[in-house]
Amino acid sequence: MIDTRYQEMFTTYIGRGVSQVWEHLQSTGDQLPSLDLRLQALQVLQFALKVDATWPITREVLFTLAPKMEQAGHRDDWRPFLEEGIRVCQAWGDVEAEGVLRLQLGKQYRLRCRYLEAREQYRRSARIWVRLGDRHRLAQVVSQLAYLARLQEKHAVAWRLAQRALALAGNFQPARAHSLFVLGTLAADGRNYAQAEICFREAQALWEEQGELRHIARSLRNLGTVLYFQQRCDEAIVCFQRALSLFEHVSDPVHRALTQMNLGIAHLACGQQVRALELFQQAEGVFRNTGEKANLALLYGNFGYAYRHLGRLDEAAWAYEQAIKIRGELGNVTSLVNAMDGLGLTYQAQGKTTQAAAIFREALERLEAIRGHPRYEYLRRMISDHLREVRGSA
Repeated sequence: MIDTRYQEMFTTYIGRGVSQVWEHLQSTGDQLPSLDLRLQALQVLQFALKVDATWPITREVLFTLAPKMEQAGHRDDWRPFLEEGIRVCQAWGDVEAEGVLRLQLGKQYRLRCRYLEAREQYRRSARIWVRLGDRHRLAQVVSQLAYLARLQEKHAVAWRLAQRALALAGNFQPARAHSLFVLGTLAADGRNYAQAEICFREAQALWEEQGELRHIARSLRNLGTVLYFQQRCDEAIVCFQRALSLFEHVSDPVHRALTQMNLGIAHLACGQQVRALELFQQAEGVFRNTGEKANLALLYGNFGYAYRHLGRLDEAAWAYEQAIKIRGELGNVTSLVNAMDGLGLTYQAQGKTTQAAAIFREALERLEAIRGHPRYEYLRRMISDHLREVRGSA
């Protein structure tokens, strides 16, 4: 009798706690929950996921909290809760909830650059939506698979998946907007910046119709990037500044840091290397704290570019070396050879022509792994030109 009463009291206590967390989360809207609320939610979930009676409200907490935790930069500390949630779903036979949580778990793996594990979670989520006949949720997952394929430099696969997601989405705006985002990034990868701009503007319009401030900010950042590549730097800077303001409003530290980096790149194009370095330094701490390896590698490449143009060649070489190390671990060839090219130019500026020629040759060899990639010919010509130049000056 004592054990039964204790169990009832414990269940009531946990149920009350998870209900309070749910109410507080609902009141945050677009805003990021406070750190205290996030920690309270994690503490409550540790117990609520073990109490069958609280599952109906616990699943809602997981659904609401998942994008917020990703937004706040939670990675390894949050992933176990998604994994435990999936185990509970399977025990309950809650297939719908499992599909939602596997999508979120896939995003967590993607953010950690664990692409094979991300793909597995996305595919398992997709199979659930096929079984349930939910075209809109299937479209969301397929668009995530498309973006993942793009990160893995499988552009033909990414394009097919994005088109399929767009067809599945119909008028379902979230999946349609994300599919357009993926198509925009693929167009930008192929240096078709005008087409990328069209895709990004259409995605932005869809997010604005829904009033999704965080996604509007992302769209503005994407738009700023392609405007920059079209030499429309003033327009790009305006987009980046608007995005920064929105990311500050919704408290999104990772995407704010990404936008600071993009704004820094625009300042580089204007010859404002010192201002660019200030923005890069602000972003660096966020990427380190959240373990954003891909973004950190990109940032170090930009550090190298800024230092090289300031004549701070030792610092430039160090930054490029860091970018090469991380990009080598991640296996992204286009980013890797771009950083190698920067290091070669730095060696050349230091008078180390033998080392410069060696790094250019290695970059060209590495590039052969992605023959047929939209950026292959551009990178091959650029690095070959640099190799010929350094040979001529030797």
